[in-house]
Amino acid sequence: MVYLILNNSSNLDIRSIFFNVISILTGTGYVNAQFDNWGGFPLLLFLGLMFIGGCAGSTTCGVKIFRIQILWSFVGNQLKKIIYPKGIFVLKYDKNPIDNKFVSSIISFIYMYLIIFFIITALLSLTGLDFITSISGAATSISNVGPGLGSVIGPNGNFSSLPDISKWILTLGMILGRLELFAILVLFLPSFWRN
Repeated sequence: MVYLILNNSSNLDIRSIFFNVISILTGTGYVNAQFDNWGGFPLLLFLGLMFIGGCAGSTTCGVKIFRIQILWSFVGNQLKKIIYPKGIFVLKYDKNPIDNKFVSSIISFIYMYLIIFFIITALLSLTGLDFITSISGAATSISNVGPGLGSVIGPNGNFSSLPDISKWILTLGMILGRLELFAILVLFLPSFWRN
């Protein structure tokens, strides 16, 4: 078994690291180690992985890797346009050109995802939850990941001790995340209900 030595005192099993990273990315919800004891950086990494999610076409939630790749390419193209103002740069994904309408839908999805994440975090904070529980609870609900971070909803905790109002907020976040936001948000547009 391969171990990673941290601070000359604690050993981390590489298999546990990979298992928990894959579990967070795929949203399976399984945990085989107490990753909240691994330090501050792994917690930030796991929080970031909660947002990323899996690949396109998978049943995972989150922003999805292809959207992050397209956003990264878009930002790179915008920087090239600043450096070379007369240049023509075509945004491509998997060697296929992407139209501006598709890019704007990805940017608006990520924007709405982050806005809803911050709203859920604020609402959870208003119910009396601590910062780590609020922020990781919002991330785990909107991304449908499973475990959160911290002592309450972390790998050794569960959501049963949360107040009922917090559970309702998290349930709403899970529904929004599972149905990819736009499918739910379009129901609130009056134009959707006209003919």
